[in-house]
Amino acid sequence: MKLSRSISALGLLFVAATAFAQTAGEPVPGVGLHCWLGSDGAPFFARKIRCITDRELRLEELPDLQSPTIVDLLHRELHFGTAVSTERVFKANIERVQESAEVWTIRIFNEPYDSSWEEQRPQRLVNAVLCPAGWNCTVMFTR
Repeated sequence: MKLSRSISALGLLFVAATAFAQTAGEPVPGVGLHCWLGSDGAPFFARKIRCITDRELRLEELPDLQSPTIVDLLHRELHFGTAVSTERVFKANIERVQESAEVWTIRIFNEPYDSSWEEQRPQRLVNAVLCPAGWNCTVMFTR
């Protein structure tokens, strides 16, 4: 009886160690999301959090600067401009944005308070809504 318990315990330990070794070594997929606050304007003035997938490109080496994609323009504006200027580019190119389907929007009711930013509530909201299950998502905001 003792021998069978010992063998069972040893087998369980071996299975657990094998399972742990398999999951610990596998990389977890991840993505960076770069976001800003926007609004729809009159008549509803609905506030929005808009996000694009952050690019791993070096900003000074954007592909085909003669005809950049809308995501290239938004990415450059997020890094070198402000949320207001990014929203301006977004609205000026709304047809291109709709065609690309690379900008995600989350409707919110109010602009986040300073305390919400301090507690990273907008980042947590984006993570909960846009981050696939089992992924590590880094959420950055341009304000």
